[in-house]
Amino acid sequence: MDMSGFGHGVPGFGHGGAVTVHGREYRIDKQLGEGGFALVYLAHEAQTGAMVVLKRMHTKNPESREIAMMELRMLEAIRNHPSVVRLMGYEAPGDEVHMLLEHCPGGNLFDHLVALPPPRFLRQNELQTIIETVVAALANMHSMNPPMAHRDLKLENILLRGPGKGFCLCDFGSVVPTPIPLTTARERSAEGERVEKSTTQMYRAPEMVDLYRNEALTVATDIWALGCILHTLIIGKQPFDEDSNLAILNYYATANDYKRAMEAARSPYDQRYAELLERLMDPDVESRANINEVIACCKALRAANTPLPGRAVQPKPRQTEAQELEAAKSRQRKKGKGRKVARPSTGRARPPSAANSVAARRMAARRGHQSLDFQASGIDMTAHEPASAGGGGAFEGSELSGVSEEPAFRHTFAHAGDGFNADFGADFAADFGDAAAAPAPAAPAPAPAAGDGAFGDG
Repeated sequence: MDMSGFGHGVPGFGHGGAVTVHGREYRIDKQLGEGGFALVYLAHEAQTGAMVVLKRMHTKNPESREIAMMELRMLEAIRNHPSVVRLMGYEAPGDEVHMLLEHCPGGNLFDHLVALPPPRFLRQNELQTIIETVVAALANMHSMNPPMAHRDLKLENILLRGPGKGFCLCDFGSVVPTPIPLTTARERSAEGERVEKSTTQMYRAPEMVDLYRNEALTVATDIWALGCILHTLIIGKQPFDEDSNLAILNYYATANDYKRAMEAARSPYDQRYAELLERLMDPDVESRANINEVIACCKALRAANTPLPGRAVQPKPRQTEAQELEAAKSRQRKKGKGRKVARPSTGRARPPSAANSVAARRMAARRGHQSLDFQASGIDMTAHEPASAGGGGAFEGSELSGVSEEPAFRHTFAHAGDGFNADFGADFAADFGDAAAAPAPAAPAPAPAAGDGAFGDG
């Protein structure tokens, strides 16, 4: 998440420093990361030695305060969901918010992939677990009232809990209620600024790049970002570079394109994932898969030789070059700009993007965002035996769950299982005053019967 629009220079605690949250002292071991208004540390409780992650947010201006509150409310609303990093406690001294989060010793998925030996493909059961973990978290968020969009899905925000303990989704600082209207110039301007500040460019859906495409942004943006993640995992490179707005707007690929790319990379995975990828990265919001369709596809992928279910909405025929040009001119007229419209590329299906350039990787490094392309990094993905198609692996047997049965905003939460409890609602109101009265997401839709989560056998 790029928070460059917020105040930099937040003073750090430093190694050996300490902070007190609800009467418990936590000592800083090292800094893990830094955003525009937040610092993240690895820390441990002084008495027990229990490891935690401390997120320290600077909330002097209203915008950063609103973001901190939204993240806290969302983490509390889904605090018991096994696919989400656990909120263990928080305190809001002065102009700061200190959040204690679950420590995931396995690090993030991007670093995990880079550390793997060539050809850097996960086992198929690990791939399946990752996708189902993210989908389960999204199912919970998308079923809230109003539907909540994560808006910053990426490899770096998927954490490894450790061998045999599965994965979880983190960083809810970009969460927004949807739909987000885009019918006026003021709405588009405000949303364009928010997209730039709080989302990662190479994971943005086409409708986020061109805000004139649709009358609103919806949770479908998360589905596209999930597609970008799946593309990287099954083909071995990210579909877009940094500064790739034109590539995103012109992107179009079919399941056959993805299958050919998988074959070229000697991908070890079931080619039905290529069919799922076509549904996730459909440029048309109306025919892009929704979360229920994705869940149905994940269930089918669990069984060998089971075809994916039919599409909920059939995709529209691909536009001709002349139709694309006319549509681009129409959007340009709406913008009221006199600049010449660039001719779109041909209407034929475009295969997944070529290798990232060295310049793009250097720019990504300067911006603090990592770009993953094994082939562009000089790694020969075809010179090694493909990974096993199943069995074994660090995450075999990890439990997955569907939509959480926990009601949103239950007002107590346990701290590290050691008996600590706090009244979240009362503390939140005391810390944030009237701003805390902002409406919280309503509870998700009724969950499946016990024992039959989103990925149950039913």
